[in-house]
Amino acid sequence: MSKKDMIKIHVTLVPETWIIAPVMPKEQLLRYARKGWLDRMLAEHLDRAFPRNSEGKPIIFKMWLDSPMKKALAKLNYTRKVLDYHILDEKGLEVEYIVIPDKPLVYRRVILNEKPTTETFEYIDSTFDIKFTVLTKYPKMFMDALAMAGRIGLMSRTKKGFGKFSVKFNIDQTE
Repeated sequence: MSKKDMIKIHVTLVPETWIIAPVMPKEQLLRYARKGWLDRMLAEHLDRAFPRNSEGKPIIFKMWLDSPMKKALAKLNYTRKVLDYHILDEKGLEVEYIVIPDKPLVYRRVILNEKPTTETFEYIDSTFDIKFTVLTKYPKMFMDALAMAGRIGLMSRTKKGFGKFSVKFNIDQTE
């Protein structure tokens, strides 16, 4: 598929319910703290965190976005070729992730079992606007599938109502 046959779409993804970070190994969290990307005390207690890029910015991998999109494609009866899209960074280079523009929020919850414990995690909410650009050969189907994926949910605990998002699209007419 030639890049000249592709349409550029600017996407704004806004969480409708909390999008909760995945489980992260303690060793990884401590490495982030050594780099100055996380507070050391927070790293000691976090159970779930977003991965970071080489600048320490939190990210969401494309494959995690593809997961609810696959379910949406099935519901819409669209071809899986829609997943042949490319995410572009601010320089126009292809990347496999979306950058979360701000520091994620942190929540600590108590889990009441025989032995009470806590879980601490990063999340993003509707105060975040996550902007990214994609190239696709199937702009209408891509937009339909991503909008439907927002109702399905992204990341952790979607069956409990988390991870829902809305999207706004702006097709780049300059190219």
